[in-house]
Amino acid sequence: MQATDKISQVSIHFPIRFSAVAALVLVLLTIVFWAVSGDTIETLVFFAVGAAATAQITTAFFTARLLGFQISTRDAEIEREQRADAREELRKQREEAHDAFLLRREAIRFGERWNHPEMREARATLRSILDKNGDAGALDAYLNENKLDVNHVLNFIEEMATCCRHGLVDEPLMRKQFDYVVCKTWRSLSTWIDGQRKASVDAIWEDMEWLYDQWKTP
Repeated sequence: MQATDKISQVSIHFPIRFSAVAALVLVLLTIVFWAVSGDTIETLVFFAVGAAATAQITTAFFTARLLGFQISTRDAEIEREQRADAREELRKQREEAHDAFLLRREAIRFGERWNHPEMREARATLRSILDKNGDAGALDAYLNENKLDVNHVLNFIEEMATCCRHGLVDEPLMRKQFDYVVCKTWRSLSTWIDGQRKASVDAIWEDMEWLYDQWKTP
């Protein structure tokens, strides 16, 4: 409703008022001219020329006001668009911050799971693997005797690696927590894993291998 009022003021009220004043001035000047000259024909010519000039001035003035109104309207539109863009950018930033929070939370949960008392045997299994890493015979014997426990450790790391590979956790935070575990485990068990793959004819623990390739030191 406010926009309609402004348009009415510019396109109707103001031009009519200005035109009326201009017409009144023209009439007064014409009367003065006739009083001075006393020539009716010259007075009519003066009036015609004055009317044309008044019409041009009125048109130019109206055009200038209309242009100013259009510029003002466009500036208001630009300002609204800028505010809308700012709100959209803020919304995106909030969504990104929320998504980042969720990814970090999932990464922390992996750390909590690994440190939980229920994972005590898995941690002990990994320590035994790393302790025997320098003795191939002892390591092979341990792996064959404790295959289920070893698989449990590898499956946990595989789950973690799958989440990293598909962007379901904050990978930098995961690396801070598990870089040593992933790299040392793969280096210790890669040969044994190759044997398990051949035996099962399946690319088991492939995400773990992918994660090792991402994290390994050149």
